[in-house]
Amino acid sequence: MLVSQSKDKSVSPLDNLTIVIMGASGDLAKRKLFPAVFTLFKEGFLGKAWRVIGYARSQYTKQELIETHLLPFLKKYDQKDLDEFFKHVHYLSGQYDKEEDYQALNKLIDECEKEGHTLLEQEFRAQFEHKQLSGDEVFDELEINEAMSPSTTLSSPKSFKARNHRFFYLSLPPNVFLVSATMLGKNCKSRTGYNRIVIEKPFGRDSATFKKLSLGLSKVFEKDEIYRIDHYIGKEVVQNLLVLRFANVILEPLWNRNTVRSVQIVFKEELGVEGRGGYFDSYGIIRDVMQNHLMQILALLAMEPPVSLSPEDIRNEKIKVLKAIEPVKIEDIVIGQYKGRVANNQRILGYREDPTVPDDSITPTFAACVLKIKNRRWDGVPFFLEAGKALDERLAEIRITFNDVPANLYTHTMVMANELVIRIQPNEAIYFNIMNKVPGLGDKLAESQLNFTYKTLYDVKKIPDAYERLILNMIQGDESNFLSSEELKYCWQIFDPILHELQDKVVQPDPYVFGTAGPTSTHYLAHKHNIRLNTEENLTV
Repeated sequence: MLVSQSKDKSVSPLDNLTIVIMGASGDLAKRKLFPAVFTLFKEGFLGKAWRVIGYARSQYTKQELIETHLLPFLKKYDQKDLDEFFKHVHYLSGQYDKEEDYQALNKLIDECEKEGHTLLEQEFRAQFEHKQLSGDEVFDELEINEAMSPSTTLSSPKSFKARNHRFFYLSLPPNVFLVSATMLGKNCKSRTGYNRIVIEKPFGRDSATFKKLSLGLSKVFEKDEIYRIDHYIGKEVVQNLLVLRFANVILEPLWNRNTVRSVQIVFKEELGVEGRGGYFDSYGIIRDVMQNHLMQILALLAMEPPVSLSPEDIRNEKIKVLKAIEPVKIEDIVIGQYKGRVANNQRILGYREDPTVPDDSITPTFAACVLKIKNRRWDGVPFFLEAGKALDERLAEIRITFNDVPANLYTHTMVMANELVIRIQPNEAIYFNIMNKVPGLGDKLAESQLNFTYKTLYDVKKIPDAYERLILNMIQGDESNFLSSEELKYCWQIFDPILHELQDKVVQPDPYVFGTAGPTSTHYLAHKHNIRLNTEENLTV
């Protein structure tokens, strides 16, 4: 998403920067967060004096963390770069609810900042003495003046004082979000720079728990210090949605109820919970995927044009469209749960057969629902959301189906509705399905694709990972790709009633076999709303 930058919130190269990863021994930290910080280091975004501190309950030394958690996911990079990166890595073991452990963390940050201050002061004075400053230098004249005391001038520096920024990333189980954030807020905040805290979904289990989480965070961090992350917003194709909509004049006249028949937003995973059912069973697929990932995509698709590309203006339009969505009704939702099967003489476990899942669990691993937006642009257009685990493919895409051709002239054959498909993963692409004449002497028609695939036009190796983009946005103080409490409040209002109804009525999910397309009842729901589900289309590259 292209946005205007908030320069006054960004970090200067003359500043001390500390990134603390809470839950550093976890899967997200080793697979995504540390590699993202490494990329930002390698690309020169972290300045001169920075460090990343891992904090977790695991009793590791720094070297053990590097060897067991970091190297396996960084081994493709040059060893010289890795050695330099690891000089900036620290690790501290501690509990998430013990104040003395957070005081030890604060002490470690203080020590690192003192070392960083010495380095920055030496660098500053060396450049000052040589007076070889230019626009290409790391420290330009403006940054030097900002770093010096008010009475200091370029001709006679009296003191150097770097700001100390502390950014905390909570890669933690939801049950320790609040206690960890509270401890960080009370013991580890900087007094001379920016403080920012990043929290991952889930943002509560319903409206009530979300309010409790937000209230707790607000007691120790200011509103502009809280960054609620949804990594799906950082994906390249999702970043392109506003550009596709508002930088191309041909689409705007089509982007409304007069030409659009339905919109589908689909998220499919081939894997089941595979031993990680403890977390998933407490939340389910609606809270885990639909209420956040898919709703953020929907908001970007359905929002009105913002006044500008500022974070505030984009959020305002997203909130407007979320407020216009009716709560999900029981007749407009299908839930499912996968069951096991035998493949190649091996038993693939069903959801309830997983040892981390209760035998009588009714938690859905699949959900499909229809949302209705009551505004002038979208009234009457069904938005079909589908998300599930243990399905027949890995896929995330948006499918916009247009109305049928009026007064169709080609009555001798089936004329399919045009579709705009935006493939988020895998094989990022944007393509139109259109009707075309098959070459030859006859008049046979066939559905064809006008396609743009990322891998044919760009070097996909250079497409940044979502976490690289979002962590950089956080460092720069750019809030446009993070969720506001208002957005989440209205997202919960859409799903809260149905989540409680499913639970109170003990609604049993429809079973579907591991590796299939989901419950057959999904097709009945789609047919009811005149939605064409496409389970066989392949993108031709």
